[in-house]
Amino acid sequence: MSGSKSLQELSHPTYWDKRYAGKFDPETEEITHDENESPENVTATEEIESFEWFRDFKSLKPFFEKHLPSPEAKEGEEKGPRILHLGCGNSTLTYDLHNIGYRNQISVDFSEVVIQRMSQKYSELNTTWTVMDVRDMKLEDGEIDVAIDKGTLDAMIHGSMWDPPQEVRDNVGRRQRKGGKGEVFVHRSQLLWANNINESTDEAHISNEIVTEKAITEGQTGNAERWSSSHSVHDMKGPSNLIQHQTGEQKPIKKTDSPEQNDIPDQDAPYTSFSSWEKRFLVLIATFACFFSPFTTQIYFPAINTIAKDLQVTSSQVNLTVTTYMILQAIAPAFIGGFSDTAGRRPAYIICFTIYIISNIALALQSNYVALLILRMVQSAGGSGTVALANAVVADIATSAERGIYIGYSSMMASFAPAVGPILGGVISQYTSWKWIFGFLAIFSTVFFIPLLFFMPETCRKIVGDGSIPPPNWNRCLVNTYNERRNHKQAINPDYTKRDELAAARNIRFPNPLSTLRIISDKEAALLLSYAGIVYAGFYAIISGMPSQFHDIYGYDDLKVGLMYLPISGGCLIAAFTQGKIIDWSYFREARRLGITVVKSRQQDLSNFPIEKARLQVGFPMIMLASLSTITYGWIMHFRVNIAGPCVILLVLGYTLIASTQAVSILIVDVNPGAAGTATAAFNLVRCLLGAGSTALIVPMVNKMGLGWAYTFIALLYVLLSPMLFAVILWGPAWRRERAEMERVAEERIKDKDMAKDTETGDITA
Repeated sequence: MSGSKSLQELSHPTYWDKRYAGKFDPETEEITHDENESPENVTATEEIESFEWFRDFKSLKPFFEKHLPSPEAKEGEEKGPRILHLGCGNSTLTYDLHNIGYRNQISVDFSEVVIQRMSQKYSELNTTWTVMDVRDMKLEDGEIDVAIDKGTLDAMIHGSMWDPPQEVRDNVGRRQRKGGKGEVFVHRSQLLWANNINESTDEAHISNEIVTEKAITEGQTGNAERWSSSHSVHDMKGPSNLIQHQTGEQKPIKKTDSPEQNDIPDQDAPYTSFSSWEKRFLVLIATFACFFSPFTTQIYFPAINTIAKDLQVTSSQVNLTVTTYMILQAIAPAFIGGFSDTAGRRPAYIICFTIYIISNIALALQSNYVALLILRMVQSAGGSGTVALANAVVADIATSAERGIYIGYSSMMASFAPAVGPILGGVISQYTSWKWIFGFLAIFSTVFFIPLLFFMPETCRKIVGDGSIPPPNWNRCLVNTYNERRNHKQAINPDYTKRDELAAARNIRFPNPLSTLRIISDKEAALLLSYAGIVYAGFYAIISGMPSQFHDIYGYDDLKVGLMYLPISGGCLIAAFTQGKIIDWSYFREARRLGITVVKSRQQDLSNFPIEKARLQVGFPMIMLASLSTITYGWIMHFRVNIAGPCVILLVLGYTLIASTQAVSILIVDVNPGAAGTATAAFNLVRCLLGAGSTALIVPMVNKMGLGWAYTFIALLYVLLSPMLFAVILWGPAWRRERAEMERVAEERIKDKDMAKDTETGDITA
């Protein structure tokens, strides 16, 4: 710990106030601080970042669970054991212990700045945050059951860990309750467990109990330097003893065979190393990228009659190019989504935009119907994959607690496309040539693709982990080069070993669309995707029927029909911007109900969390409103009311239809965290196929049933099929656990087969 700093300096609050309030240079160990701002005046306008001096909670958790008292309150007491956290600093230990049931904590530190900032960061915890020096604690005698130190004494000890300052011994010893379970120490050179801080060290005996139990939870090889933390619990209950493990010489730590240890997700570390502005930048790029697929569909519509006349074909033949485009729009993400989950998001984006730009150039130069038909399919194959990639990028960098708002942002541009596409397409076709529609798309996409190529870093967690692992050389951008130079100056070495491990585990091959079908065949996903697909089918039934309906009823030309898409697009935009925040609020509310404190920067373990309820419960009111709005739209069009009526109801329709399905699009990523691209591709496949079907059926339905009854029928489908979502809420968590167990068994069978093959070939010897 700051080896070049004197113990005298480290034991004074001034140093730590400045450190927690200013900027610390790890290379020089110097602190830069605004001279005009004193530490006591620092306000927590930004959330303080966490820092662990020694091991993180993941490696300490089994040790604490073994030796700390039960978090449950004893009979006759209202609260569980009182835990004193000595020198809490900006460690996450208080938060982590709270999450495993220890809700009666007092965290102290002699830095006023860190106490202020931590109390604001974890304001929802039932924790007492107090400015206090461990050498002079203002606590009642016998007030605490357990005292925990993680690194504080390391800055105060002069010599041996077994001889902490007497003033600390006296302060802690007097505050411990009789019969309580006493003290935890974390020191950088030893791993300890003892009875009492004042216990005689003569009774100590050497043991490796702690290390063999869980010190190697992460299952990685290590040495004395890697495992240089020490932990001691002073148990005042039972016979006096002291267990110590000294790391001593460097010894390899072998990987444990326990799947419970090796497969635990690292929920205690920050989910991503990307900063807030970097996450916003990445979501912005993904948002603009997925704009091209729906925009290319909409910009084409106004030119259909002109194209038919120019190529001397019928309008029905030109409409066939729309149908084939939508078919590829449904299928292409099934390939690109799976590819991006193994090869990375950047290669997938590069492939998509290369195909898209070349096809647009070819479309602008062709003058043949067959070429138009084929190239439109190629164009769709390139542009449509970006829809799956947008949600995949969000899943890479955003936790479940903040995923709602980010996916909402990523869908905003896709919702905006129906508004600007028809208008811009009509203007280009009328004042230049229909071929310039494709010329414009080629130029527009190239201008966007260049900064994406140079500045968008890889985010796929199978490639770069939380973003801190260097990507392969062929998958780098300028941002990676800048970050590596910055880290080099700060003496931060990239984890090339982890990069090589991830590379060895990857198996990049031709994308298999069957992985998308496997997601669709899952019980939970099948219900979610089917219902959301039906709602989207109703959405497409409305927007695809608008041109003919507004032309026949109100006599509008192409430009005015295009303008009528503005209200429904406006509603979609509002939903994309607001519903994500509502969905995240629902997530936090459900967590509070269960007594779980959520930190946005950490991925919550969802295995026993009712994520289905947290997501879908805010969608039901929107479904009811969408049903009423759809019925209203059908009948006001039937009775040919003033144009203000359709404008208002289209705005409401845009909001409710998108808001009711957004929860599903987020949930499908939540329940498939390791295959976000494939899951989004499955959603896109179902949505586009059902949308294509509704587009083909809406005109015959209206002709047969009339406008009012046709849209009433669609609205009734929303209501009658809504129990599908109730089934997901009720049985979804059990289905997830069942699926996880099946996957675990399948993985074990694969490992057993591989081991058997290795044994046969002599790779493993007895």
